[in-house]
Amino acid sequence: MRNTSPESPYADRICLKLQELLKYALAHIIDPLTTENFKNIDTISDNVWLQATLPPKMGGFGIQDPVLHLLPAFIAASITGSTSFLHLMYSLQHTYCNGDSHISTAINATTTTSNNLYRPSLDNIIEEISANGTINLLQHYGVKYMPESNMSNNSNELRDLISSSSRLQSILSRNIHTTVNESYRSKLSPIDLIRLDSCCHEGSILITTLPCSAEFHIAGDHIFRERLRMRLGLPIPGIPMNMKCVCNGKSINDPLGYHLLSVCNVGNQRIATHNAVRDAVVDMCKSALVTTSIEDTLPFKRISLDSKRRVDIWCDNFLPGISLALDVSIVDPRQFEHFPHPKPGIAAQHRESAKIKENESILAKASSQFSPFVIESFGRWGPKTRAVFKQLLNKVNMVSSPHSDSLNLSTVAHYWRSRITMAMHRQACTGFYNRLTTLLNHERLHYNNKNNVSCSPIPIFPIPDDNSSSPAFEDNDDAINNTINSSILPNKLESP
Repeated sequence: MRNTSPESPYADRICLKLQELLKYALAHIIDPLTTENFKNIDTISDNVWLQATLPPKMGGFGIQDPVLHLLPAFIAASITGSTSFLHLMYSLQHTYCNGDSHISTAINATTTTSNNLYRPSLDNIIEEISANGTINLLQHYGVKYMPESNMSNNSNELRDLISSSSRLQSILSRNIHTTVNESYRSKLSPIDLIRLDSCCHEGSILITTLPCSAEFHIAGDHIFRERLRMRLGLPIPGIPMNMKCVCNGKSINDPLGYHLLSVCNVGNQRIATHNAVRDAVVDMCKSALVTTSIEDTLPFKRISLDSKRRVDIWCDNFLPGISLALDVSIVDPRQFEHFPHPKPGIAAQHRESAKIKENESILAKASSQFSPFVIESFGRWGPKTRAVFKQLLNKVNMVSSPHSDSLNLSTVAHYWRSRITMAMHRQACTGFYNRLTTLLNHERLHYNNKNNVSCSPIPIFPIPDDNSSSPAFEDNDDAINNTINSSILPNKLESP
């Protein structure tokens, strides 16, 4: 793409073909039944593709759309190449200059420093890219993606943009992402806006975390696929439509998985997700050398001996003479779909406020600080959660810095932020599939009893231990999908 001019007649055909291949690859990831003849390519609608091309911190997958990024890639390569060409030309001309006054004038116009002799000046670069037509492409880019900027010749905006040639493509791509994000968000309903906002910031960890160990990856393609489809707002395969859940016999399962993930209480899977996040936070506290206990009744018994309330995490020596109580909570932002103009992170903020109102004044009587630790089901954290995480992070960094000088604060922060968030994702999607299996077994049993049919139940999906890896489960994806798809509706069941 860097060597393909956007003005060439075959550039559009190449980019459209590459875009088609990327859409097929994405369709194959989120729908394993996609075939090479693009049978299920319709799964990738325009809105799905727009979200997938956004950076992970904006709620997307970080896929580079060749149609959009051809222009910034070529502009950045052309300006960088022109700068290198002028630098080389002036260096060679100075070496072999034989008193030519024209060459001497050009050399005198360059910026000479002790570290980088004969580097071309900004005026030299602008003159060169004006001659090869790159400046016209840059001005066309400015009209489309930077309408408020003045990109005319010798304008300050143009000169500032060209002077940042070392990171020019990143700057140009960022403006494209901002424009695409604004256009995409304008088309979304309130419930989709809430979902997209929840996928931003810490929600990007699902995409950006490297699966270097068991704590940072989700084993099994069929489990990870549910996370991706839910992130894109696509229906989850296998959920029976318009069927009452087994949890209370009244709630109807929705195809997007909200009820099975965040409402259904069969199997105590939601408590397991809560405990997974709690244990990850406890590990971080221990790394900071903070004395920690879980499900402790001591803070409330200091106030009333008859109290049976407990705190999720109790940090006895968080500050000198001050303890800290943490209350872990997972909240699904889709329960706020009735809000006409939802704000980003509204679910986490609402839950944090409720927890503070419930516990802060009571624990203050025991000379203890209180902080909620709230994560939305798509990964985003609440503002109070970020604040207490930063305090813990400083303690961890103080303890570990003498032993690991090569690790900076941002590396340590990314490690613990990823570990805590992925603990939630790992257990949540595991619990989701266990509840889905229970639901399908219940439906199959009901159908068999009604029609006097004998059939074996659907097995619970295998959950690997810490020493296993995802490739061991990849071969079972087709069988698992066939099992789910064959059990969606009773009319698909066959008598033996």
